[in-house]
Amino acid sequence: MKTVSILLILSLLNGCASAPKNTVEAATNYLGKVNQLNTNISDTSSIDLEKQKLYEEFKNYNKKAQEDIEKRNEEIAKQVITGIAVVVLVAGLLYLRANTNLTPLGNPMALCKDGQFSYSEHHQGTCSHHGGVNVWYR
Repeated sequence: MKTVSILLILSLLNGCASAPKNTVEAATNYLGKVNQLNTNISDTSSIDLEKQKLYEEFKNYNKKAQEDIEKRNEEIAKQVITGIAVVVLVAGLLYLRANTNLTPLGNPMALCKDGQFSYSEHHQGTCSHHGGVNVWYR
């Protein structure tokens, strides 16, 4: 019965993309050892003892593999949260950049095409790095 259960687990693990390769190998190794015990040992009590030992080893290894998967998932979640925080920060900075300098301070020369005010002394070169002049004020 345990062999059938392990075969079922093995087939599920082989179909699961997130199953660690080591877990599938451990399950395969476990089944091989159990089958070898069934054919090589005539004393059934020692077979059961050996099967129990192998099963406990497999169970412990599977538990460690599951912990590794959970740890990786936590790391991925942290990276996703960090990525979202960066996107929100950049969006906020872009919003602030787009909405700053909307009210002129003092007496600007012109309003540039990108929304920035120019306080240059002369018309020549005014807003040259901002897409040109949109509106002249003086």
